[in-house]
Amino acid sequence: MSGSHQHPEIEINFFLDGEVVYLMRGSLIRVPRRRMAVFWASTPHQSVKLDATFFYWFAIPLAWVFQWELPPAFLASLMEGKMLVDKPTGGDESDCARWVKDLGVSSEGNREAAEFEMRARLLRLAMQLTKSAADPMLAETITPTGSPHRVTRIARFITENYLQDITGAQIANAAGLNTNYASTLFRQHCGMTPTEYLLLHRAYHAHRLLATTDSKIIAIAFDSGFRSLSRFYATFERVFHCPPREVRRRGYWNG
Repeated sequence: MSGSHQHPEIEINFFLDGEVVYLMRGSLIRVPRRRMAVFWASTPHQSVKLDATFFYWFAIPLAWVFQWELPPAFLASLMEGKMLVDKPTGGDESDCARWVKDLGVSSEGNREAAEFEMRARLLRLAMQLTKSAADPMLAETITPTGSPHRVTRIARFITENYLQDITGAQIANAAGLNTNYASTLFRQHCGMTPTEYLLLHRAYHAHRLLATTDSKIIAIAFDSGFRSLSRFYATFERVFHCPPREVRRRGYWNG
């Protein structure tokens, strides 16, 4: 990657070969091959070394992950900026190949099956995480890092309420902070303000609706939490570098 980037989803990586090193919040993190790695992609990240020639990459909307009711400790670890790595299972490569196939077809049944399997896989990882305090299953951190836990509260409040008409003060209150400090803390951790993160969630929600429904663009804008068309168009084109009609023309979701 030429620079750091971020997106409001949980990211799953599975590298079949080579060495991969991410730069995340000023720390270098090595991802082992043939072990499923999971992290919250809203944390700015950049691959500074990528020797792998073949790998799988999946982005799961954070709202889905919350709806899956995974163990709170697992979610907290992800949203604190940790990259979790499971032990080798022997079946991850075939699972990833099947998910790619199922998510790439139009059949709702295939896509639903892939979603259920992804949830089950994350649940197994979460269960493994709690089995032994001696094996926290964290990717190797080459340089140490820390993470403010209140960012988790801010992110979760936004994720669960981004379709509503919420204010900066309400977002800050969810973390027990004043508005200015909440904005500063979140920017330090995620590289953007809570308001920018809110708009990012709404833009990704609109993108999914544009690609998967026949709803009119104006309806999608308001259904995604935007209160004006001008803000919707400006945010959408800033995030995706194309107008909403282009996503509707392509007819697929690539977020």
